Amino acid sequence: MSVTGSGASTANLGSEQGSVTRRMGQAVTIRQAKQEANLKPLSAAATDSVTSTGGDPLNAEGNAAAAGTASNISGSSVEATTPQLPVCLRPGVYVDVLDTAMAWRDHMAGRILHLGDSLEQQDGGPDMAGLMRELDWVLDDVIEAVRVSPDSLWEETNWRLLEPRVKAAEHRHQNPRITWELRLREPVSQLWEWWERRLQDRVPFQYLIGAAHWHRYVLSVGPGVLIPRPETEIFPELVRTAISVRPYLAALPWADLGTGSGAIAIAAADELRQMNPAAEVWAVDVSPVAIAYTRFNARLCLQPGINSPKRHKPANAAGPFVHVVQGSWFEPLRHLRGRLGGVLSNPPYIPRVQMTCLQAEVGRHEPVGALDGGEGPGLDSLQVCQRDERDASMGRAVLGTR
Repeated sequence: MSVTGSGASTANLGSEQGSVTRRMGQAVTIRQAKQEANLKPLSAAATDSVTSTGGDPLNAEGNAAAAGTASNISGSSVEATTPQLPVCLRPGVYVDVLDTAMAWRDHMAGRILHLGDSLEQQDGGPDMAGLMRELDWVLDDVIEAVRVSPDSLWEETNWRLLEPRVKAAEHRHQNPRITWELRLREPVSQLWEWWERRLQDRVPFQYLIGAAHWHRYVLSVGPGVLIPRPETEIFPELVRTAISVRPYLAALPWADLGTGSGAIAIAAADELRQMNPAAEVWAVDVSPVAIAYTRFNARLCLQPGINSPKRHKPANAAGPFVHVVQGSWFEPLRHLRGRLGGVLSNPPYIPRVQMTCLQAEVGRHEPVGALDGGEGPGLDSLQVCQRDERDASMGRAVLGTR
């Protein structure tokens, strides 16, 4: 079975839908602008080499082959980074008074008000309301706990829970900005640096916080790897439907071609293991940067206490059942020829003629190789997948989302 997907030709990341995840014990929407980068036409993208360096903070094993050396892959002019733990999953080790964080928020809110909707009008970028939401999301991710007095205990919280308490205290003529302390996952000085890059360089919000909230997962993302789109959250449902109709497919290996961050492969492994605890998914990508992120994310979804029930349903130990291999499409899967139960892919789909008019968050920063669908209608990579799929999976049924 082949399941292929593509978003709109403009790769809209700003889908406003009702998918919900758990983070810090509170429901927050994730199909909204947490994917904010509304991929609409905007500025030209660069095509330069991307370098991946460093090791895997969770487990360096197997990462050296995927990162640490220069690679001539298509991408933005920004150097790729080593996968890092998403900010919202890091421990809080910085302490500061509430006023320091509020001063940052007030200043940046003023700058956003001055910008208005100019970025949206310029190239389809985020509007003023979207940027304001991002300010709150950053505080959500960074704030771990609050202490309302020096002799009180730390209370686990986030900004969504804390903001109404602050307003209530101010209404009672108290001064929480001076007397309350925050325990933070990143220092406020880092927020200033991030937001300069966000507003001046148009760096995607997800790259700054090192995370994409996709389906029920918190995935590590950064320069050199495509930010998972909310439209692709349909893949787990497609896999679930396929194996409910044909249960024998869960006993066969599956493949995710052009895996990127590994989101689809990890979610597919979760769904398959509901029926077959030994299910396997092969995640394939030509980019060593994508390979590094997929390996990291497969392990991240396995870590107890990180992607935990407190934040969302656990990933059912997807890590050991996702085999990550570097190569072009079906090339590294020749040993599975005729044995695959399903083929998944969300290949590059933007027509090359449109690549020079993407919004800045995409064109300047995301990897061109993951977006450029070739000449014509942008179906080059999709046609490669469909051409080889029947031999790979013995002609099993084809299911597409185009």
